[in-house]
Amino acid sequence: MSWKAFHGSDSKYTQGMVDTLKTLRNVSVFEDAGNCLSERNSTSSMEEFTMTKVPFILYLTLLALGIITGNTVVIVAVRKFHFLQQFRYILLVSLSVADLLQGTVTVPLYITWSVVPSLFQNETLCHVTLLSCLMVVTASILNLTVVTVNHYLAICYPLWHHRIISLKPHILPLVIALVWMISILTTGLSYFAMNTEFEDCIYYKVFDKTFLLVSVIAGALVPFACLAYSHLRIFLISRDLDMKFREQTLRIQGQTFLSPRNQCRRGSRHLLQTTKTIIIVVTCFLFAWLPFSALILVFTFCESCEPGHAMDVVLYLAFTNSVLNPIIYALCHSSFKTAYLKLFRCRLTPPSNR
Repeated sequence: MSWKAFHGSDSKYTQGMVDTLKTLRNVSVFEDAGNCLSERNSTSSMEEFTMTKVPFILYLTLLALGIITGNTVVIVAVRKFHFLQQFRYILLVSLSVADLLQGTVTVPLYITWSVVPSLFQNETLCHVTLLSCLMVVTASILNLTVVTVNHYLAICYPLWHHRIISLKPHILPLVIALVWMISILTTGLSYFAMNTEFEDCIYYKVFDKTFLLVSVIAGALVPFACLAYSHLRIFLISRDLDMKFREQTLRIQGQTFLSPRNQCRRGSRHLLQTTKTIIIVVTCFLFAWLPFSALILVFTFCESCEPGHAMDVVLYLAFTNSVLNPIIYALCHSSFKTAYLKLFRCRLTPPSNR
């Protein structure tokens, strides 16, 4: 009787152990299924990441190559050909150096950020990326401002401008050095407005909000408005000059010799070409960087707004501006067009067998 009781309790105990093992087995099966499902989800998210980022990475890579090639050609052309070694063209070389830094430093860093975004949780790497872009934009704005002021003085006060440029050649390196010193100093001071703790390496999450508001308004929107107004004035003055010289051309038609008026007319035509080139360059710069500045303000003060791919699109649009300037020079200015043709003929023509 006692044995049966013991045996019955033992059977219940054994059955309980079997049920426990089955439960543990089912749990392990579910855990394995969950692990398998999570692996599939991570794989699908990795595939989605790759498919989403590949076009951006490809575009940025081609853009970097285009920026480096185009702006290197501009620098080599101005250095090689004497007729381009003038004040206004050397100022454009300073702008090309800023664009070249964009293609060799800033864009490759953003390519790396697109491939491995986790790297940019590192404070140093994130700060270097954002500050490099800030320095290049500051240098570009200052270079365009100097180009605009120089061209405005050349049109409105030609005798005074010629006297200053001809008699004081040290002004050119001084102006260029001042532009880059201000850019570097501004970038260095901006470092103290950066947060050491941030979720994502994005401007409006890394920089202080007050700093962003002041820098976008004072460092971008106000200079953009001044550049737009200055070039509107330059355009109107150039149009008046063009009408005057067309009237002079009609009066002296039939003269084949090179008179002082002919020389003046050639100089005015060259000046108008330069005006057209600079206006197009500044207009492209404004359209490229204004959306980026505006979105920074929006997302700085609208915490509930989701940027999505909007910031990527406007930033890549801004980067595209750096590859446009050499193309604009070639299409709009005969001196650069001539220099490009001579440069590539020299490169492509095989050496003579003398």
